[in-house]
Amino acid sequence: MTRIINRVAIIGTGVIGASWAALFLAKGLDVVATDVAPNAEESLRHFIKSAWPALTRLGLAPGASQERTVQSESTSKESSTDNSTSYCRRM
Repeated sequence: MTRIINRVAIIGTGVIGASWAALFLAKGLDVVATDVAPNAEESLRHFIKSAWPALTRLGLAPGASQERTVQSESTSKESSTDNSTSYCRRM
């Protein structure tokens, strides 16, 4: 059975997590991101905005958008993952 992935979850939005978030958005996926760092959401949105011109030159997938539900929320280790998330690796 093939499962279509529409949404991904990212834990940690430093350089590597933010890069994956930008790439997934460019591929037309919804991204839910979480990071306990202060100002994580603002930093993530800034990174994506800065990376978007390069991703556009490389070619965006249909439906690609910086606004595809990028949410960065602080969570604790005890938080559970939303069941509608297609993939999440829990630490």
